[in-house]
Amino acid sequence: MKKVILSTAMMVLLLLPAVGQLKHVKGISNAGITCGTSGNGTLFGAGYSHYLQPKWIVNVNALYENGKVESTRFKNLIVNAGMDYTCFEAGEFLYLNAGLSLFAGSEKLTGEDARVGEKKNITFGPAGNINAELYVSPAFLFQLKAEQYYSPLSDLGKWFPVYSLSLKYCF
Repeated sequence: MKKVILSTAMMVLLLLPAVGQLKHVKGISNAGITCGTSGNGTLFGAGYSHYLQPKWIVNVNALYENGKVESTRFKNLIVNAGMDYTCFEAGEFLYLNAGLSLFAGSEKLTGEDARVGEKKNITFGPAGNINAELYVSPAFLFQLKAEQYYSPLSDLGKWFPVYSLSLKYCF
C-alpha cells in the first residue's frame, strides 16, 4: 500500500504541477475521500476542510480502519478534528502543512481464539500531522498525509502512525 501511495504521489508531482491554478484563499472549502494504511490495517474515510485564512485550515475527518495485529482482528471508527498551518508553498499549486488535532472513536477487537472473544473500547487523544496539498486543477487537489495518533486507552498500542492519500474537491 505504501508503494502505491508513493508511486501515485510521485507521478502527480512530476506530471501535473503546471496544471494547478488555485491557491489557498480565505473562505474556500473542500471535501474529499481518503484511503491509506496504518501499518497493521487499511483505512478509508471522508473529510471536510475550510480555509479560515490563507495559512490556517480547519479539518474534520471520519476514518474507518480494518486490520490485524498478531492473532487479533480490529475495526476502528475515528472522528478527527483539528487545525493545520501552511508552513511552505511552492508556486500556487503545492502547499506543505503541519497540524494538531483531537480524535475520538471506537475500537472493536476480535481474537481468533474462541476464549478471547470480542472486546470494545472507546478511544480518544491527540494527533499530529504533516501533509502536502497538490492542486491539479482549480477544483481538485491531492493530499498526501502522515499522522501520528496517541491513544491512551487503546488495547492495540498507545502510538500509531497513519499514512493516507486523499482526493478533494474545492468549492
